[in-house]
Parts: sequence; C-alpha cells; structure tokens
Amino acid sequence: MQYFIERVRDLPKLLNSHHLRESEQVKLAVICRFPRGGEAALAIVSHLGSDHEEASLFVFKLNNLNPPVLRLVEIAPLTPDLTTTLAQTTSGNSAEDSLGLSRTEFLLTVSPPNHKDIILRTVHSLDIHDILSEIKRLQHIHGVSPNRLCTLAPHPSLVGERVAQHSWISHYVSIIDLIAPHRPKWDYQNHLRPEFPPTHLSDASAGMNGDEESDINLLRDAWIRHQLRIREAEFSTKHNISIRIGTFNVQSKPRKDRLSTGCQMGELDTSAEGLLYSSTTVKEDLWYQAILRDMGEVSRSYHKLVSKQLVGMLIIVLVRKELRAHISSISTASAGVGFLNTLGNKGGVALRIQIRDTTLCLVNSHLAAYDEMAEKRNLDYRELCRRLSFPLLAATPAEAANSPPGTAPIFDCDCLFWMGGMFMDAEVRALLNESGNLRYDALLTYDQLLWQQSEGNCFSGFVESRITFPPTYKYATGPAETLYDVRRRPAWTDRILHWSPLECAIPQSYSSHPIISISDHKPVSARFTVQLRSIKWDQFRTVFEELLDLISASEIEDVTPRIDIDRVEIYLGALSYDTPKSVDIQLKNTGEVAAAFRFIAHQPGGTIGQCRIFHLIVGTYLFPAAPSWLSITPNSGFLLPGSALTIKMTACIDRTSAPLFNVPAKSPNILETMILHVEKGKDHFFVIDGSFVRTCFATDLATLSMLPTVVRDFKGVVPSTSQQEGLSAPREFLRMIQWLMTNALNVENLFTARGNKKISRTIREALDTGEDLPTLDQPVLGVEGKSVHTISWSETCLSVADTLLEFLGSLTEPVVPFVLQENCARVTNRAEAFEFLRSLQPISANVIISLTAFLHFFLQAQRSEATNPNHIASVFSSLILPDPEPPAPRLSPLTKRGFFLHFL
Repeated sequence: MQYFIERVRDLPKLLNSHHLRESEQVKLAVICRFPRGGEAALAIVSHLGSDHEEASLFVFKLNNLNPPVLRLVEIAPLTPDLTTTLAQTTSGNSAEDSLGLSRTEFLLTVSPPNHKDIILRTVHSLDIHDILSEIKRLQHIHGVSPNRLCTLAPHPSLVGERVAQHSWISHYVSIIDLIAPHRPKWDYQNHLRPEFPPTHLSDASAGMNGDEESDINLLRDAWIRHQLRIREAEFSTKHNISIRIGTFNVQSKPRKDRLSTGCQMGELDTSAEGLLYSSTTVKEDLWYQAILRDMGEVSRSYHKLVSKQLVGMLIIVLVRKELRAHISSISTASAGVGFLNTLGNKGGVALRIQIRDTTLCLVNSHLAAYDEMAEKRNLDYRELCRRLSFPLLAATPAEAANSPPGTAPIFDCDCLFWMGGMFMDAEVRALLNESGNLRYDALLTYDQLLWQQSEGNCFSGFVESRITFPPTYKYATGPAETLYDVRRRPAWTDRILHWSPLECAIPQSYSSHPIISISDHKPVSARFTVQLRSIKWDQFRTVFEELLDLISASEIEDVTPRIDIDRVEIYLGALSYDTPKSVDIQLKNTGEVAAAFRFIAHQPGGTIGQCRIFHLIVGTYLFPAAPSWLSITPNSGFLLPGSALTIKMTACIDRTSAPLFNVPAKSPNILETMILHVEKGKDHFFVIDGSFVRTCFATDLATLSMLPTVVRDFKGVVPSTSQQEGLSAPREFLRMIQWLMTNALNVENLFTARGNKKISRTIREALDTGEDLPTLDQPVLGVEGKSVHTISWSETCLSVADTLLEFLGSLTEPVVPFVLQENCARVTNRAEAFEFLRSLQPISANVIISLTAFLHFFLQAQRSEATNPNHIASVFSSLILPDPEPPAPRLSPLTKRGFFLHFL
C-alpha cells in the first residue's frame, strides 16, 4: 500500500471528498491492517449538525488501486462505554514500511458496547496515539447521560434500538460491508436468490421523489444479486439429484396394499436420492416400517433423515445413505389452522433441509373441506405461510458467538415443495363418463384450486405439472372401491406443487396410483430432478467484495448522478390489435457516481403490477409508471459509471386497453409522456407517439351494429338508434358464422383444436377492412423464411373458429349482461331459455340465436365422439356468460353449460 503510506496526510481529504456528506468530516485518520491481512483506514468522523460534538469511529477497507478504493465496513459511536486498548504485538513484532524500514507494530482493540471487538494493527504510533487522545476527549464531552447512550449499528436491524444521539450514522449503515468474518452462510445465500416477498420501492410520481435513500439501497442490492447470478460459475458447481414425492390421505385405514407397487416408490424408483412421503395418519412408526418393508432390499440403501407430525399430518424424508454426508442443516415446523387457528386437525407440517449449499423446504398440509369453504382454504394457506418458520442454527461456534439466532419462513429457500390435501373440489362428476376419450384438460377448467390460483388468492408463483390422471377423491369404500362416491363431487384434492424462483427443480413425472384402495383418496406421486449448488465460499467472498468495491468506488457524496439517453422521442407508428411492437432505448451512465433509476408516474393514484429489475422481482409501485398497454423492461435499475443498459419498451393493445382508442373513442391517436427519474438526479421525459388501427374486436355489439360501414373505414361519431336503425347483429360476426356454416361443418376438432395465430390475424384484418375471407380457390399463403406454401384448409377453418372465439371473448359488454346472468340459473328447459332471450337486447338475442343455430347444424354433421354438445357448450357458455369482477356473484361452470345446452 505504498500509495497510502506515502500520503497518510491526504487520507482525511480523500475520505471527506468521496465518502462523507457535508454534515460530517474526518478529524483524524490512520492507516492500519486487519489481523488476517488487508489494509484498513481508521478515522474519527465528526458530525457538524449537533448541539454538542458527536463523533464515531469509521473503519474502511482499502484496496491497492490508484486512485484508491475505500469501503466502509464498521462504525462504532464514541460513547462513554466504548473502551480502547493499545499494546505492542507479541514478541516485539515489527513491520516494514514503504521505504523498507523496520517499525514497531501495535495492536489496537476497540470494544463497543453490545458488539464484537474491532481489532487493527498499525505501525503509525504517533497517529494512533493522536486518535486515542481524541477519543478520550470526545468521550468526556459526550458525558454519561443515559439519553446519550447509543448502540453500535453496523446493520439495519440494530439501528434505532437505543439510538438517542448519533442518529446521523444511520445514513452510513446501508453501505457497510455485508461480508463479516463470522457472518452466517444463510445470509450469504440470500444474495443468490430473488428476494421474497418482494420489497416495495417507495411511492413516487412527478414532483414526489419518494424515499430515494431506500430506493437506491434496494436497486443496488438487486444489482448485486443479478451480478452474482451472472458470475455464479466462478464460485459454485452444480449437482443433480432425483427426488420422489408422494402424498396420501389414508383416512386412518389399516394398510393392506403394497405402497411400493402402487406408488412406484420402491423397486421402480431405486435411483432416487430422496424419497418423501406425506400422509395424514397418527401411526408414524407403523407406516415407516411398512414403507421400508414394501421397498424390499432397496430400503438398505436409504436412511430416515427426519420426520414431523402434527395430529393426523405426517411427513417423512428418506435419503440415500451416501447423500447424508452432504446434508448440513435440518429443521422442522408445524402450525394448526383448525378451530380458532390452533387445533391441529387442519394445518401443516414442514421441513427445511440444506443439501450441499441448496436449501429445500417441504410442506404437507391438510386444508378445510367442502366446496363452499374456498375462502377458508385461502385463509388457511396464508396463515400457514405466515406461521410456518424454521429456527436458523449457527453452523460453528464462531457464528453462534457473533450472530443472534434467527428464523426463516418457508419461502426462504431455493425450492419449496407443497403437497397434501388441498380439498379444492371440482364440478366434474357430470363430465367424467361423457366420453370414452376423456380430456382432463377440459375437466380442469372447473378445478377450484386453479381458479383460486389464477386470481392470486393462493399459491401464487407455484407450478404444478400437467394432470393426466382422474380425480383422486372421493372413492366409494367397500367392494366397489374404483367408483366415485355419489354423495360427493369427484375432485383433484391431492396435489403436489412446487415453487422455485431459480427454476432448480425440473418435473419428470406426475401420476396417481388407483391400485391402492385402502382409502377414499388415491395416492399421488411426483418425481423431480433438482439441481444442487456447492459454493466455494472463499471464491464467493472474493466476487462479492469485487462487486462491493465497484459500488464503493463510485459512491461520492454530493456528486449528482448522470444518465444520458440516446432518444427521447419514440414513434411507434401504427399499432394493430393484440400485436406487440418493441423499441429499444439505450441508457448510459456518463457521470462519476453510480446511478439508480426508475420510471415514475405523472401523478399519484392507481396501481401497476410487479416491477422487475434484471429479471428479479424488486417490488410494486403504488403509482402506475406506464399505461396498461406499455411494458418497460427493466423499468428500474442501477448503473455504474461508464456502464450502459438497453431498455425495451413494448406496446401491445389488447382486449383490456383497446377500448381506450377503439370505436367509439374520440381518437385512435396515442400520445404519452413517460418519466425516467434518476435517484438524486434529474428527470428525463420521453414522448411516445403512435396510432391505433381500429378493429371490430374489443368493442360492444351495439356499437358495431350501428356502424354504416366496416370499422376501418368509419370516421366520425357513431350514430344513435334514434338517428338510424342498426343491423340485427354485427356484420363481422355474421360473416364468420356464414363462412363456418359454408366451409367448416365437417371439420373435426373445430373449437377444440387451435388454429394458426398468423392466419387468425389475417382473418381479423379481413373483417376490419371488408376484404374477402379465404376460399378454396383463394387459400391463405404461409411464409417461412424465403419459402411460400399454401395453408391447409382444415388449419384455415380452425383459425376462423379461433377468431370467432376471440371476438366473443373480447366484447367490452358480454352478450348476456352481468345483471341478468343470475336469471340463467333459474332456466330449467328449452322453452324457458328462449323466453329468457326476451329480456335481452335484440342484438344480443340475435347473436345467441345465430350462434346456436350454426352449432346445432355443426354437431349434427360431426361424426367424431371427441366433439360433443357438452364440450361445445362449455367452450361457448364461458364466453356468452363471462365471470364478473369480484365480489359480484358468479355462475358455476356447470350452470353456464346447462343454460347454453338448452339452445342446442
């Protein structure tokens, strides 16, 4: 560190200009060394804004660069209870300075209250004595008044605990080195995965910057996480293992079937490194012995790792014996959510296992039963997420001495498996035996768990493999154990889901085992390949410190960050319906310091979805940073000096945003101003210009029926019914019905198989412009690269059918208004169904009559059993009778289908 040794007197100036605010200044500083090597700087920093003089000891880590890089690693407020000792190193050790001269080395020990000692070595005896004298003087000034005591605050969790004075140091806490000599490994691992739950950026809009300090810290932390992911190969290696998971509600019945045969957990899966069994039984030992017995000789290769039981819920983990040596941490948890959220008849048991340096969590739950208890199940799920937590135990005595014990929620892991009885009943009984060619994808549209999950009420972010087996509940007991109990609706209540933000779990299989018949449930199993990570912690710390050094080198107080942008006027041109168009914008940090940025709203109000930084979830804004039809990736970030970033703006006007520009809106023109805010810097304004190509989609039946021409040619104001008489139904709808009646009656899988999206866009364009639809004489041409080919006629028909479905689904007002949908549930026969049509507007009634007339002829012409009235009714009833927004009541899928069937 010759650069420093020769310029010790310049050190205060360097620290003042690069690392401190104007309200603080360095009084004295000295070059030191850490006990394990590495240069350091010890400084007394004084705060200028107090009624009395306040100061703290700051310890910086120095890097041998020119100019030097200093990183703040410790803070010790100078209070009366801080002690210091100075002693010559053992055996009179000496050190050489930059001139090669031998100098006596001293050992300085600083002992703050309630914190580990700070130990430094130095050869600068005069400077260190000056610092010690100043410490004594400041401690004397500070006095011994209790309201002036201050706890050392090297981490945010300690700030504010007893701080009456020295509150100014909280500004520097966030930039303290995250790498401590005895920091527990779980703290390191949190930087290798996305933060969960997402931390919110502060609310901000034009003229209201929000909490910039907090936002900078969050954006900086997200940048570190992203960089660690990019450089992960430098400090980690990957290993794959196989995990088999089984869940079985045994209903306390005696075991009489071989689990290994039914669940394929023994002879048929001997390669799995981990076997996980979850069940609801109080007889753990009996079931564990049964599992081993049924596994046969293979059981000798496995070891029972851990189990956890709560009343009738049990989870057991078996691992291969050779894997046991790589498991370093095991903890368990349980929570009851039965009566008063305490009884254990409902609830969950959980395990947390660290294999190598990958953490797996496993939850076995038993939730409330019955269809009408959906909200209770959602509450139970949220309660389990809140209450299931694991103790974090120190791996070494050093960790135990320097880190307080903590807890980890179930989402503090690399992969979370959730299994057990979800009791999400589905309305599928009437569909199970309608066709020999059973389509579970169609039945699953009635599954309550999938409904609740899609609405964000439970299991958000979880993934379930494709279900290819029949409902696992409720089976009749007795001689006919393969038949469903007529008193309950069949349902997929036994499920296995997984959550893996880094996608380290790859599903391999998912199946049920109907051979086992000891319960009214059937067991379900899943197999995963899980990618484990082994971290070389020395290399990790090296990479981590390099990233922190890059940040520290660019943190200069009172220097305004600066970002240059290659364009501020963005012309999107003509935007077609549901057709994305992207524009790239280049950002570059041309300033001297790091720059954190985010897009902000014009004014407070509204909400937007999750904000992603470098594909890592950072949080949500209270205020919308962009209109609903525009996505910005990333819409916030962190740039070091000299670095650049590409922002992608993608405009896509779909069924939700098209009504803003479509007929009868006043203008199709698009003109938006976006604001990019540089934290502690200036705002940049983008002007987005374009126009929407109007379409018959995403409008309402009444407006389309009143247009005197096709929508693309229409200009002006839509005439009212008093000015002219409209069409009986929209011309575009009637054209599709007529075309399908003429060309597609004999096409198999119409409305069940998907067409070609590009052809659907071509058909939509023809509807909007009035051009001819495809014919056998003039088929649609497809282009792949430089080759041109004719699209098959069946694919063209499927694409027209898709276009009809999209048209009905995009209507801004449903064919049957929401206020009348409850009346559909009272319709019991065909006569009442047609009587109901009298309550609709004539246009809506005509649409239903025209549509069902075509479908009647279509079903008569079909010879395939795969196309049947029930399935067709299921497809169209969800479009004619869409669900209203919560909390408005909604019809069940079977009720909708039954109503529509009356017309067929």
